[in-house]
Amino acid sequence: MKKILSLIIVSQFALLLFPQEKVDGEVINTHYNTDTISEASTDYIKQYQKYISKHKNGKCAMYPSCSNYGLMVLDKYPIYKALPLIADRVIRCSHDAQYYDTTYEYGYKSILDYPFNDELSKKLAYNIRIEPQVDVLQRRSYRLDEQFIYHLINRKLYEPALTEIERLQFNGVQETNLYQQKLLCYRGLQRYEDGIFEYENYFSPSLKRDAKIALQAAILYDRVENLELAEETLADVNMKNDTTSYYRSIVYKAYLQTKRKEYVKAKESFLLADSYRSEIDFCASENIQLLTQMQRAKYKSPTLARVLSIIPGGGYLYTKHTGSAITSLVMNSLLAYATYTSVKSENYGLASICGFLSLSFYFGNINGSGRSAIRYNEKIHRDYTTRIYNANKLFIY
Repeated sequence: MKKILSLIIVSQFALLLFPQEKVDGEVINTHYNTDTISEASTDYIKQYQKYISKHKNGKCAMYPSCSNYGLMVLDKYPIYKALPLIADRVIRCSHDAQYYDTTYEYGYKSILDYPFNDELSKKLAYNIRIEPQVDVLQRRSYRLDEQFIYHLINRKLYEPALTEIERLQFNGVQETNLYQQKLLCYRGLQRYEDGIFEYENYFSPSLKRDAKIALQAAILYDRVENLELAEETLADVNMKNDTTSYYRSIVYKAYLQTKRKEYVKAKESFLLADSYRSEIDFCASENIQLLTQMQRAKYKSPTLARVLSIIPGGGYLYTKHTGSAITSLVMNSLLAYATYTSVKSENYGLASICGFLSLSFYFGNINGSGRSAIRYNEKIHRDYTTRIYNANKLFIY
């Protein structure tokens, strides 16, 4: 059905590109309007969704669905740019899921392939996050109400915990631990922006230099993908007598530097954290080994991928998107053959439709191959940073 959808869109494009009308019985060509083409293509997709898509038993494996993807790119890009993107999506649909994030926006597990790389696409990705936890047994020296807050946090009752913190602060209790707990609650509630706003506007400079506070603030910045500010937050922390929290801030700083591909700085930070090994069971060697592997990993060149895609599917194959490579080769070959046979049989109307469809898939294959190389490289980097994160998560939270 997706192939039919693509055929309808591009056939409409072909008819509108070379529209004809009769004047005094003579057929003449008229000028085309790209806005009209986009509107017509959008209408066809909407008709497909209304009368065909909703009656199918199957579900699109990707989010957004191919038809919604088409509507989104047609709304943002001119037709000549949108059609190759739609063709590339059709080629890739349901293939090579290991290179994509997942999402549950449709109520079931789907491959996340958002057409635009913006903040929304990052929020749609499903990520298993470790919830804030604290060891209450190690905090017997704290007041009963403070232990109660930690108990609520461990039970994931973040709203009541936040209310209790506000009550204590209203009554004049301004201890550092309350501010740390507040940021923990914002993180547990996934209200990252609210926590950052509170930290930036209501925390004193001395609080911001506290290692416990800085670490929680850095995690909030990290959750909203502001890695630069996350790292800056940890740049000037005050060790005081809390070497454990200071150590943890160094470990998280190294993790952030890894995400930012600052490998030399990350190694230095891990080695600095290793100097606390006498107090904490931590070893930098595993992290440095992973960093070395990251630097030596074989990344794919987007330019080379596009060059190889001169032979349809070659670029996808180079980036190990095997399913997309096979689909691209088959679809481009069939469309090229259909164009050739239509010309040979002098059926020029069908030849023009198949030709434009063939060109759309061919250029979609080239553009998509370059994007598949970027996607492949991102997966390698994401996999290694996840391994470093998992190797150190017990030392951070």
